[in-house]
Amino acid sequence: MQGCFPPDAYDPHPFSGHLAGLRNFFNATVTHDSGYTAATFVYGKPKVLIIDDDASHLKLYAWVLERGGYAPVTALVDGQSLQLPAGDSIHAAVVDYSLGGKIGAVEVIERIKTAFPAAPVIVLSDMFWMPDDVAPFAAAFVRKGEPEVLINTIAAVLDSKNPPQP
Repeated sequence: MQGCFPPDAYDPHPFSGHLAGLRNFFNATVTHDSGYTAATFVYGKPKVLIIDDDASHLKLYAWVLERGGYAPVTALVDGQSLQLPAGDSIHAAVVDYSLGGKIGAVEVIERIKTAFPAAPVIVLSDMFWMPDDVAPFAAAFVRKGEPEVLINTIAAVLDSKNPPQP
């Protein structure tokens, strides 16, 4: 592994289907362009909200986003509870489609759209296509285990939302 994972993130059980893609991503450099000014970021990075029902997945994807040049903000879905960050400006959101518990992805996305109306939502799932129930709300879809695709999709969504000025 040669240090490509943070010390406590390598657990073959929860991420076993995603290790190959993550291993390749963590050993690569990912860059992106954005039309935003540095003043809109935390430390010059766009803030991306990540929502999942698994704390270890949140930690892993937060690390992926940091590596990709973003400032991650995490929110854990705990049964039917979800606490969105208050007072933060979010540039985009990544939502896991399969949320255990009584709160579903559609309700989570509706809450995001209420709290952060300008933030595009990217749905993350094990499925091979965007689920029909979230399609009207989502700007993009990414399969889990494809971190480079996730980073590039976030960049494309942010760039299309705010194209660079000539």
